[in-house]
Amino acid sequence: MDKASKGYIGKMGEKTAVAFLANDGHLILDTNYRKPWGELDIVTQKWGIVHFVEVKTVQRDLEILSHGGYQSWYEASENMHLWKRKRLARVIATYIEERFGSRKGEPRWQLDLLLVYLDLEAGRAKIESLDDLELL
Repeated sequence: MDKASKGYIGKMGEKTAVAFLANDGHLILDTNYRKPWGELDIVTQKWGIVHFVEVKTVQRDLEILSHGGYQSWYEASENMHLWKRKRLARVIATYIEERFGSRKGEPRWQLDLLLVYLDLEAGRAKIESLDDLELL
């Protein structure tokens, strides 16, 4: 896969996010959980809370980013449109039903967004986290 391709950058971003979350004490439950109506990038658990983590990855020069560049080019939360949240709501409900069922009741959960900035030239990454977003 070409290193400049959107697919490669997305895969690298998700791998980086998984490592970041595991290092932060999250137990990784699933990655790339797919249904015809949507996908969950990463599902983790930490302190009894299930985290449904959406990952958005972009390639940027981190040196420019660290000096205040790119401030207006992308706001991660803008990519969480209402239609995206509706799809996530349906796939989260499916995941909870399949994995937890009605035996134990619905677990405590939240939706998180990780924005991964990849600098492929320097071999570095920066991650910003938006936690506990409203689903709808």
